[in-house]
Amino acid sequence: MKIILLHNVDAGGGGHPPKEQIVRHLEEAGHEVVYQSTREKGAKWTLLEEADVVIAAGGDGTVRKAALGVAGRDVPLAILPLGTANNLAKIFGGFAPDSEQFSTLSEARRIHLDVAMASSPWGKSPFIESAGAGLLAQLMFDLSRAGLKKAPTVKEAQTELRKLVETCPARSCHLTIDGQSFSEKLLLVEAMNTCTVGPNLKLAPDADPGDGCLDFVFLKETARKAFAEYLTNPKHKEAPVEAVRGKSLSFEFEGPAHADDLTWPSESADLDSPETKTLEVHLPGKPIELLIP
Repeated sequence: MKIILLHNVDAGGGGHPPKEQIVRHLEEAGHEVVYQSTREKGAKWTLLEEADVVIAAGGDGTVRKAALGVAGRDVPLAILPLGTANNLAKIFGGFAPDSEQFSTLSEARRIHLDVAMASSPWGKSPFIESAGAGLLAQLMFDLSRAGLKKAPTVKEAQTELRKLVETCPARSCHLTIDGQSFSEKLLLVEAMNTCTVGPNLKLAPDADPGDGCLDFVFLKETARKAFAEYLTNPKHKEAPVEAVRGKSLSFEFEGPAHADDLTWPSESADLDSPETKTLEVHLPGKPIELLIP
């Protein structure tokens, strides 16, 4: 098979097999490899050249880039998890960097993964995990502007989020889901395509990433203390959130928003506007295919 290997050498803080080893294992399995680093501009993962498979070797951000690269094209995606959270690999399963697993690529099971679209006053962005506003968007916005030399660990991010729960104000939100409207005072709104988001938080345990629907998750002000307690051990606790399944969401919000690892706005000064903003989410097109080991 001809494979485009999209590789993030910095994923997970490094410490993973070097690119030469990954490429060698793929070639030993009989594949032709086109290597592409996420550091390079004009990357081949835009699929300007033909390929049988795209392998995303990195974290969730790398998987997102590769998924958007294959969207609308008849090219499946496989995951080689090298990141910190690796939410997508934990949900679907990822390939190990050895020639034995790579030799089974042509026989791998194929499943669907929906690609959703989020629109905000700052632009539009497709996403495959989640989009929203509130606690998680604020955490991502703060971390992206903290000038950190390396990404925080899952545990560190959970700790920072727990601190934020204590200070983040609840907002009165007007929401419309599939044409039906309601208002609520909320700390978090997430349109989730997958069951987990951010630092391994399972906020939508029943989400099916290929069913043509999204799980709209809400954290009410009344559940603030319970959510802080959940964050002390999210692996073994159930998140105190509510969820509604649907195809489209529109809601007004204050503060930053996000679509996967993209945060809005790009400049902190843009948050000073007293006007509320609107985030719209929907599923516009056909899903992509994932190869599962």
